[in-house]
Amino acid sequence: MPDEVATNADDAPLWLHVEEAAARLGIRPAALRTRIARGQHSHRKDNRGRLMVPVSAALALPAPDEDGHRQDEEVERLRQRVEELTTSLHDARLALVKAEAAAEIAKVKAEAEVAAQRELVGELKLALADARRPFWRRWVGA
Repeated sequence: MPDEVATNADDAPLWLHVEEAAARLGIRPAALRTRIARGQHSHRKDNRGRLMVPVSAALALPAPDEDGHRQDEEVERLRQRVEELTTSLHDARLALVKAEAAAEIAKVKAEAEVAAQRELVGELKLALADARRPFWRRWVGA
């Protein structure tokens, strides 16, 4: 039994099984079944009890030569896109490495500055402690 059941008019829809209809509509069979269950798509059952849905004849599959040509163009377009994305990914990784290096340098500089400031604070505390001693102890040296 063929999967396609055409009606008598040329412009009438083709009644296709769910899998083939989903392929022509560009959706998954599960999504089409969900639409049927929700009442969003008309359907009927064939003699075996399988679901069939109407699909416009305009969605008929292209001729084999045309389909092969379309697939070649699509494959080439996708290859170019993959190449663009690979280049973009490489650039992004390079920028990430540069940013990580700059962050590490900034971290080392900040740690050095903090260490220098702590040393200065220690020296200033010693100078303050010396300045707070009575003047006569500073003169005597005790």
